[in-house]
Amino acid sequence: MTVYSKLFTRKVNKVAGLLLWCMCAYGLSFSLSAQSAPHFMAYYYPWYNEGHWSQGYWRAGLQPAQRPLLGEYNGRDRAVIQQHLAWSAEYGIDSWALSWWGRRSWSDGTIKRFILPEIKGKDTRFCIFYESTKLLGGLKPGGIPFEKRQIRRMKRDFRYLSRHFFDHPNYLKIEGKAVVVLYLTRTFYGRYAEALQAARTAARKQGFELYLIGDEVFWSMPNRQRIRQLDAITAYNMHGPARFAGYPAESGFFEWVGKQYRRFQEIAQRENVDFIPNVMPGFNDRGVRPEVRHYVIPPQATEGGSAVSTLQQYLDVARPLAGSPLDMITITSFNEWHEDTQIEPAIGPAAGSGPVQHPYTYPSYGMQYLELLREY
Repeated sequence: MTVYSKLFTRKVNKVAGLLLWCMCAYGLSFSLSAQSAPHFMAYYYPWYNEGHWSQGYWRAGLQPAQRPLLGEYNGRDRAVIQQHLAWSAEYGIDSWALSWWGRRSWSDGTIKRFILPEIKGKDTRFCIFYESTKLLGGLKPGGIPFEKRQIRRMKRDFRYLSRHFFDHPNYLKIEGKAVVVLYLTRTFYGRYAEALQAARTAARKQGFELYLIGDEVFWSMPNRQRIRQLDAITAYNMHGPARFAGYPAESGFFEWVGKQYRRFQEIAQRENVDFIPNVMPGFNDRGVRPEVRHYVIPPQATEGGSAVSTLQQYLDVARPLAGSPLDMITITSFNEWHEDTQIEPAIGPAAGSGPVQHPYTYPSYGMQYLELLREY
């Protein structure tokens, strides 16, 4: 469903509600779904080639292995992109936030030369997911510092994005503004306000206003000064405090995520900034960085639960918090296999745990994540 049809749907629902009241008053009846569907935006990674898969992912180490239904594909394979778009249209993923690593990067070339020609004319929209840690000099002990170099970099990058992406007919616009998601804004410090203004000015000179969504929501207290520089805030990954190790429905994870979301939503509303909840199906990065020994968020919310119950309960937390302007929910992720946050269809029989021991099993999920989204 397009952005414009989403807005139209809201108006239709209001009219339908009035019609339903009138028909009930006169003793008539019919079936009507009163709740519009949310706008699902999935983080999408165009970085895959032969070398990238070899970095590792958890499900490849299971016995037997579970792998992408399309195989360990090349992100530039047009048939793969076409299938991803077809799944998105069929199962209700409205837009992709495309991971962008800068000019002349592999992802830049993949987006411009392979994804944009295929997505044109489709229902799916796209926007840029700005990979701040790579583009702005890395994550220092205190976060991502902003000085003259970062200000210049954002100005240059957003001039480039304006010239090469924002005028595409499928680029996601909210209230006429080009959407960009900024990774890890919650770590920005220093002269970040100047940098964000420089980005807005660079885009404006090319004829575009920006709708900046910050990855701001995490376990720290909301930073009002930073939030007010943005148009919306969301989360990328709420994996954090070690006390949430274990099955998420038993560790209190969902309860506390809901509390933190509402805390950030309240501050955002005071600053006239939109709030966009995030969901994910789990987290396990031990296939790519086992030495760090991050705790695992398993795909099962409880022991013996369904293979997709973590995402299902996450959606139950997020859905009531999705509001204007598009009833948007971000999804981490469509295909980030390295951290096992993907909802992309997988193939493989039911399996146990892998080479790094922990108490969780990994039932094969097949198409179940997409089918769950379609239910919403």
